[in-house]
Amino acid sequence: MFGIHRRAYAAQMSTSTVQRRVVDRLEGLGGASLDDESVRLEALAIVRAALPFDAWSWATSDPTSQLAASALAEHPFERGMLALLRVEEDPTEVNRRRALARTRERAAALSVSTQGHLERSRRWREQLADHDVADELRIVFADRSGCWGYLDLYTLGSARYDEDEVALGSAIARLLTPSLRRATPPDCAADAAGVREPAVLIVDDALHVRAQTGPATRWLPQLRSDGHQPLPCAVLAATARASVGPADGTAAVRERCADGRWATVRAARLDVGGVAITIEHSAPREVLDYLARAGALTRREREVLALLFRGADTRAVAERLVIEPGTVQDHVKAILTKTGHPTRRELLASVVTAGD
Repeated sequence: MFGIHRRAYAAQMSTSTVQRRVVDRLEGLGGASLDDESVRLEALAIVRAALPFDAWSWATSDPTSQLAASALAEHPFERGMLALLRVEEDPTEVNRRRALARTRERAAALSVSTQGHLERSRRWREQLADHDVADELRIVFADRSGCWGYLDLYTLGSARYDEDEVALGSAIARLLTPSLRRATPPDCAADAAGVREPAVLIVDDALHVRAQTGPATRWLPQLRSDGHQPLPCAVLAATARASVGPADGTAAVRERCADGRWATVRAARLDVGGVAITIEHSAPREVLDYLARAGALTRREREVLALLFRGADTRAVAERLVIEPGTVQDHVKAILTKTGHPTRRELLASVVTAGD
């Protein structure tokens, strides 16, 4: 299942030549209009030409919480995913995604960061070593608007990443972050009729559902899963953070559902053990924030968008912000272009229906 992708490409042409070709192809991909799964799969096929890997995982994330919303993967760690996600909350862990998102490089190899002593990494000691992982290259897709996803590449056996390959990972992060930020979920025909009430689930430390409300059976199919986990990706990620976080803390993930609406998954640790999870339609303010981040809207554009949602017309927005109506129109055009909506009506409708 995990075919060994060795460094045979180096025998055919120089690494620098291969890397330049990869960068050129990724730049072309960045201009395409693709859903987020297509972006990830097509980019991964391109990256294979320059970066060796035997297993991989690529998740999109809520830009604010940085928790995974959807994941595509081909690796042998399915049974240990909850434990791996919990390790991500350990502030002492090597190459934590949240830490990499704050760095300029946005990429790091486990062997380089530990100076060859992989045992310094808790996730390697507790999970990866059992699967003969020789190295891990992490690439985090983040910008000023938030964190939009992360790619983990693994080599099995003995091959390790070098500094040139880490540098290529940083270039990949810069090239693909805008594409992931703008990408939409793939179309899905799942039926969500009647899903209006929030759902509540109680899970134990092993992810067994101990209790749930009726709407849960209709909500869960709306959330994306990688197919190997008992619960959808967003639920798994929120549960992992809540289970090891502060007792009074809440983990939250926003996700575009199969029915086109937005959902927010929240998880909180219970004082009797286990985690309580709620799934409900996102509040309009949550959707507005997500759209503003995804479109990389300026401060003024955010102000215009908020006023439009409150029902203000062009003149009212101009008066409130003390700018010309023509300037408001320019801001509206920019907002529509950045958020991918053809008209003001459709933009506002996408927010309003989120909480219907």
